Amino acid sequence: MLLIHGNGNTIRNNSPLIYDFQKKYKVIAIDCRSYGKSIDIGDSLSDEMIADDISELLIKMNINSVYVLGISSGANSALWLAAKYPKQVMKAVINGANLTTSAETIGEYWNSHHENLMDRLNHIQIKSEDDKIKLKNIKREYNNMTFEDLHKIQAPTMIISGDYDVIKPSHSVQIFENIKKSYLYIQPSSGHLIAWIYKNEFVKNIDHFFSTPYKQFTEKDKSDWNPK
Repeated sequence: MLLIHGNGNTIRNNSPLIYDFQKKYKVIAIDCRSYGKSIDIGDSLSDEMIADDISELLIKMNINSVYVLGISSGANSALWLAAKYPKQVMKAVINGANLTTSAETIGEYWNSHHENLMDRLNHIQIKSEDDKIKLKNIKREYNNMTFEDLHKIQAPTMIISGDYDVIKPSHSVQIFENIKKSYLYIQPSSGHLIAWIYKNEFVKNIDHFFSTPYKQFTEKDKSDWNPK
């Protein structure tokens, strides 16, 4: 099972999840390039680049395929991994993904917050190494994915979002609707930090998804009110 952390986080942030999941799974946790103990000498970063890194890592580890859990921007990389390297992903859980940074996706406040932060960093004449890393990481948010990219995903996928998530639930529904084999789970009374605030339920739901065969719903399933 592969865990992909979000923007600004590291393996350390996922340690409570690692502890719980390692009771059943062999957990692969990584510091993505430019985070934690992973270095990056480049001047650009994207969710897709991180997915490419992970694919290469799995090959070097002689691991053919994995269950994947991506959180926040890590969920974006998980989507890229499943789309570009379908044979490497058995199932994927996508928690808090966003295909774009438009106001329709993440809301007007967070859209402005991202833009203001990037503008401030761009206007610093002599940037420190920390400034350069922050700018590269915030620019990462502006690497967009399309619905056509989602259509390439073959692995069963569960989309998780909070009903008050910074990622609008309507956008999570769009992602769900554009992945052929997908489930949608909206956590009630939750923002973006479902994995920590509702950790026990979060872990339980993901384990059930990974360990249960995917059910392809038919039109009859959608309309049949009789319990089986």
